[in-house]
Amino acid sequence: CKEIAAECKKKGKPFFCKEFYFNKRANLYPKGSPPDCTVTEPKQCARLSQIFPGAPLFEDGSQANDINQGGVGDCFFIGAASSLACAPFVTHIDPLDRLFVYSNIPFGIYGVVFYKNGGWEWVIV
Repeated sequence: CKEIAAECKKKGKPFFCKEFYFNKRANLYPKGSPPDCTVTEPKQCARLSQIFPGAPLFEDGSQANDINQGGVGDCFFIGAASSLACAPFVTHIDPLDRLFVYSNIPFGIYGVVFYKNGGWEWVIV
């Protein structure tokens, strides 16, 4: 993540991943989804820094009510994140701070770690 942030700073441009561009139908719907899928296609995409300039990713920890779902079919992730936000008593570290291991809001870089198929996997979103 830090290398990507350094490259973004050098270029003066935010992070952009061509493989995961929100405007690609393949990134919105899993393979085999019916053409009449009820997931709403976004009208536009904006970075956190564009919506809330200067805002942190989390301020004073996280709570379940901090998380809102739109209509883009991410209920599986939003539900899990909301559950984690309800459970800071499980550890001394806010669970969402353990999930989002890196953030560079001005350049739109978020390092997230997931547990998948028996191992931890780092993803940059």
